[in-house]
Amino acid sequence: MDIKSVLKKHEEYLLINIANEPGVWEVTETQFYDAYLSAVTQMRNAGIHVPLIIDGSDWGKNINIMQAKGPALIDADPDKNLLFSVHMWWPQMYGFSENDIVTEIAQSVEMELPIIVGEFSQMHGSCDEKNITTTNAIAYKTIIRECQKNEVGYIAWSWFGNCNPFWDMSTAGTYATLYDWGLEVAVTDTNSIQNTSVRPYFIVNGTCELTGLENIQIPGNEPYLANFPNSFQTSTLITYRLNKTSFVRIEIWNNLGIKIETLVNEFQISGKKQITFNGSNLTSGIYFCKLVADGKTEIQKMMLVK
Repeated sequence: MDIKSVLKKHEEYLLINIANEPGVWEVTETQFYDAYLSAVTQMRNAGIHVPLIIDGSDWGKNINIMQAKGPALIDADPDKNLLFSVHMWWPQMYGFSENDIVTEIAQSVEMELPIIVGEFSQMHGSCDEKNITTTNAIAYKTIIRECQKNEVGYIAWSWFGNCNPFWDMSTAGTYATLYDWGLEVAVTDTNSIQNTSVRPYFIVNGTCELTGLENIQIPGNEPYLANFPNSFQTSTLITYRLNKTSFVRIEIWNNLGIKIETLVNEFQISGKKQITFNGSNLTSGIYFCKLVADGKTEIQKMMLVK
């Protein structure tokens, strides 16, 4: 009961990993599903309704078992509130290739499986491993690039204190002692935490409400508002469709709820339209394209990556 009371007290801010790297490679899909279904059911029956994180089997490495049983577990969860965490200890010596990172993340996103990369490093091996080789190295830059491209969260392993310093991101557990792969992942790489993370509107403003940024879906066979490419480095083509002649306003907002630019502010006839947004003078992050037409509002989330 003490644990439950603590979880309930802080549930607004919690994700709960309900089993860390459960099971070895022999775990079957049926065992995986049955065990996690039992755990999820017990958590929900206990009144815990925060997002629950489920690791893959084989010490977290098996993404295929999550792809096979993840959708069924989500359907069985009364809250429909599960995340799946793959631990990408994926060097060649375990039978993985760099392209597996690209294809498996893309496949998960395509099937709308909510995943995160819960662990990875620059190499994997024993505690006394002295060298990084082609067989034990992990393509960590590919991991963070593909995560950024597909809007998948990641957590690097680990900050400091492992039995093998090759797994550490820092030499003394401080920001100032970040080095090599840890410095790249945290700070210097284009897709690093520092260069891609955005403080959520809630943290900055204390509320989730984005005044004036309502997302009202408009029926139709074609997207009412879209942009390509998304993500983009400098500019992106915004396309939209008007059901009838109306006054149109298109604005760009940042993630703090601040309007950046007005692209369109005029009457336009019905039909398909397009306009280019140039973000070359802006910093990397999430932006919103707001379209107001015919008394309706549509929002498109855009990712600027430099």
